[in-house]
Amino acid sequence: MNGKRHCIGSCANYKTSRKANESPYDSGLGWCKQCKVYLKIAFLLCPCCTNKMRFNPKNKNRRKEIVEVA
Repeated sequence: MNGKRHCIGSCANYKTSRKANESPYDSGLGWCKQCKVYLKIAFLLCPCCTNKMRFNPKNKNRRKEIVEVA
């Protein structure tokens, strides 16, 4: 093993659905880029692959929208 983390499939237990017209980050969901799934958990690390999860959008315009709402 070369130290890379990989999805072991346990993220399916935490996977959730979201509304199409709502930002997943507004709903409290986090994105795991390794597993490529939104998860509803309160941890900073994905329980499946232990990669750091993202709780804010990457897109600059979406970040501005979130700041304006808050």
